[in-house]
Amino acid sequence: MMKKQILITTLLISRTGERRHFQIKLPMNTRFVTGVHYGVRIIHNSDSMLAKLPPSEVITTQPERSPVMGTLKLQSCEESNWFYATDVVSADVNLKYGDYSDAGLKASDFTHGSKRSKELVKVNADSTILKGWYMDEFGITQKMGIYYEVKIYVVINVEE
Repeated sequence: MMKKQILITTLLISRTGERRHFQIKLPMNTRFVTGVHYGVRIIHNSDSMLAKLPPSEVITTQPERSPVMGTLKLQSCEESNWFYATDVVSADVNLKYGDYSDAGLKASDFTHGSKRSKELVKVNADSTILKGWYMDEFGITQKMGIYYEVKIYVVINVEE
């Protein structure tokens, strides 16, 4: 019988342009990696840093690029290429684009569920370790240090 589990890995980013190599240990009875998603939480709240992040209440009139916090890549030890690569964004600034129906209820990540979806992947778990790589982009583009954490959620199927 197969069951789903979620493995959580936390990365603390504290330097401009920081690069982090990490490993995610899979249980021995893992059959497949079936999904990956992430979350970002800003820890250091300086006024100068918050001024550069887009406000969550801004209504855009045209699509804008969401602020990229960094680049995340995952690789299986049995495979030669990355099976997952994405730009990590702190918030979707286009969440309200074209939605003029909110008469009092403000759209957010929680009401519209934009940050809760996972990327579906299908990777055999022949190895018990996933290799990961993360690089800070926000500190480089904004030319400032920022202290934040990235949580990586890896969904696996295990055999009982």
